[in-house]
Parts: sequence; structure tokens; C-alpha cells
Amino acid sequence: MKISKRCAVRNAHGELLKLFQELVFHHTKRVSGAVLIRICCRTFEQLQDILSATEIVFQKNLIAEIGMPLEHNYKMKTLVMHLKPVNTPSAIEIYDIFNKRSCAYHVLLLKSSTSEMEEKKCLMSSAEKMHILARLNPILNVFIIILGLFLIQYFSTRFIS
Repeated sequence: MKISKRCAVRNAHGELLKLFQELVFHHTKRVSGAVLIRICCRTFEQLQDILSATEIVFQKNLIAEIGMPLEHNYKMKTLVMHLKPVNTPSAIEIYDIFNKRSCAYHVLLLKSSTSEMEEKKCLMSSAEKMHILARLNPILNVFIIILGLFLIQYFSTRFIS
């Protein structure tokens, strides 16, 4: 009997949680760092192989943190993990381990640069400026309305009399 993709994801998620409990390794929903490895498991082969591949990475002590869903959701058809390596050489080794597996994982090596952080800071400062303008905008609107009413009143009394 063939199991559904959702059942395979649930089984893989449960097996990984058991492995984390055995190794007393805490995982979180989100992970941040200079270098991350994103591993996407979609096929049945990948979902069945993820436990053994993760065990290999744990045996070599290459992982500092793991980010994956804390609880299984019945809608999940894909299991995505973000691994934070101990250092940059270990990131490359983790990448190679998952790339060389026979089930062809979708593996991405994500690097965050300082320029991206600077861009985010710049966007935040421009957003703060826009926020100040948004607060001033209603005041300017009221001023323009009052000025318009004053001009109408002034010119209507000048030209009528």
C-alpha cells in the first residue's frame, strides 16, 4: 500500500524530532546567520533519506542550529530545513553531503552580506521619513482646506459688494 505525500512528510518530521530528542539538540522555527543551508525534501526518496543524511551531519558535528517547523501541519507536502553550520568550511561540507546523496536534494547555500544589512537599514530610515510625512499630511490637508475656505470667503465678499 502506497502512503500519501502528507503521511511521508509527517513520518519524516516525526523521525527528525526523535533524532533531535535522542541527541538533545534543540531546533527552532527560524534560524539566522551569516551562512545557511536550505534543504528541501519533496520526493518520497528524499523524505525517507533525510534522517540518515541528517545523522551523518550530526556525527561530524557540523551543525550549530536547525530551523524547521516546530509542529507538523497536515497540509505540508514538503519538508524544508535550514541548517546553520558551525563555520564556513562546515557549510561547504554539509552542502556536499546533501548534494552527493542519490535522491538529489534541492540544496541552497545562502549567504547574507553586510551590504544587504545596510540596504535594510537604509530602507528603514526612508520608511521612518515616510512615516513623518504621513503624520504631517493630514495637518497639511486641513491647512489647505482652511486656506481655501478663507480665500473663497475673502473673494466672494470683495466681488459681490
